[in-house]
Amino acid sequence: MRSEVIDKILQVEDQAQAIRDKAEEDASSIVLEAQSEAARIVKESQENERRHSDQLVNDQTALTQEKIRAIEKESDALSKMQISVDEALVDEAADRILRLVTAVPLFGGES
Repeated sequence: MRSEVIDKILQVEDQAQAIRDKAEEDASSIVLEAQSEAARIVKESQENERRHSDQLVNDQTALTQEKIRAIEKESDALSKMQISVDEALVDEAADRILRLVTAVPLFGGES
């Protein structure tokens, strides 16, 4: 009877150890799965953010290129523009400048 009780105790201990080993194995598996899922989520989030950033850069680059083209077009138009100046007004302005310059006393003297 005693040996039967000892055998039963040993059998229960073996079963308990098997249950403990299985629980540790399951826990380790759950942790590994959770880590893998977390890594997948982080990688996916990084890829989404990278795509979003790339799209923003592309959009801004396109806008900048458009603005540059508009500025170049305006610059070309301005460089081709012919400005007509009334010769009489130019002569009058030159005369006024000459009078102003010659009216200034040099070295503190009178003009």
